[in-house]
Amino acid sequence: MQITKQILLKEKTSMEKRQTVEWLDLPTELWTMIAKHLIIDNTSFEEVFRFRSICKTWRSAHPLPQHTPFAPQVRIPLRRRRKYFLLQTTMYRLQPLLNDDDAPSKGWLIMLGKSESVPLRLLNPFTCTPVSDNPQASEDTLQRVVNFMNFKVVKLLEAFNCNTNSFLKQVLFPSTLPVEGRMVGALSKDDYNNLWVRKIGDKKWTNIKWSDYEGFHDIIIHKGQLYVIDCLGTIFWMNHLSTELVQFTQPLCSSYKGKKKKMVEFRGRLYVVVMLMNTNHSSWKLEADIKVYTVNEEWGHWEVVKNLGNVAFVLGRHSNFSLSAQDYHGIEGNCIYFSDFLDIFKVYRFSLKDSMLTISKPFWPCSDLFKKT
Repeated sequence: MQITKQILLKEKTSMEKRQTVEWLDLPTELWTMIAKHLIIDNTSFEEVFRFRSICKTWRSAHPLPQHTPFAPQVRIPLRRRRKYFLLQTTMYRLQPLLNDDDAPSKGWLIMLGKSESVPLRLLNPFTCTPVSDNPQASEDTLQRVVNFMNFKVVKLLEAFNCNTNSFLKQVLFPSTLPVEGRMVGALSKDDYNNLWVRKIGDKKWTNIKWSDYEGFHDIIIHKGQLYVIDCLGTIFWMNHLSTELVQFTQPLCSSYKGKKKKMVEFRGRLYVVVMLMNTNHSSWKLEADIKVYTVNEEWGHWEVVKNLGNVAFVLGRHSNFSLSAQDYHGIEGNCIYFSDFLDIFKVYRFSLKDSMLTISKPFWPCSDLFKKT
């Protein structure tokens, strides 16, 4: 009896082995059906990336989404006949799924963007330049694909840029409306009246002027609305119904003196980074005098911020944002990060503690982010 059971078990095991098929050998049509069942219409953009990270077969089973769920390409015809598009870049936090202990692990910053010809590009989050364009990129890195399998992906923020050099910065507002009902705000490079807005779908831009106009330095979305700051440090917000500017603060300084003003949102408040950049002609090194201010909303006056604690401000090409240094690799608290306007691949770090300006290490995500194609 025992021998009979052993024979039957052996035959059953043999049959199971003969019926087993390697999953990589499944027909392409079957993988397409599997992808349709796993990825439904409301599947997030990030989950599609994770599905496609498995292997070439899975990538061929489901294409990249044509547009992100938030913002499609927006056609923006300017003065020339060429068609321009408003393109989205998205910042993510990558955190390893497996930890050696229960302590919160540090994550990495990553930026994904699109171009007219490339559906998805890995960008440097500080300079917004493609990682593949960096002179330090190795041939081995260029032959690899982004792998999301070992990471939890969290969306941090979205920014927009136009495929033209006519604009310094672009935003969409107000955030409470669907994309089709929003407006595009942009700071142009080629004139002094540099604030322009237009509704999505409109054919013309509207130039926004202020009676005591001094030129605008930065534009940001704060609490769903558009805010701008002029060269004297006066902040305005825009009524999106009338497109009129409403003064929000008093001027920060009495004269321009070559100091650039950048706005950053942190814990629901607006901060202003005032930057004076000079090149030391004897050493040809960049020197910086940087201060941070915020408005005391109770008393209505400006206050100097001497210590950001464990927070860092990043002044990117498409957006400015704040980060908790303890949550990210390669980020130091109480520092300002910004890119070099002459060398777009160079990132500087300015410490508010000792006013030291140093070159930050090149951005490279963790090695587990890439795998060979």
